[in-house]
Amino acid sequence: MAAMEMIQAMVDRVVLSPCPSGAGLEAQLHGDLLAILAACAEADPKRRQPASLEAGC
Repeated sequence: MAAMEMIQAMVDRVVLSPCPSGAGLEAQLHGDLLAILAACAEADPKRRQPASLEAGC
């Protein structure tokens, strides 16, 4: 199973809401958080990381 399919199988729903500042969207993922975090922990640390680790807009 490809990584994208594996993550999609763990996510039950995605809720997108406008940010209070009006710039962008907040995304809430609902599903098997423990399995998603475990899969992320096993990922190659040399892969590209997000620009910011802070949550929110």
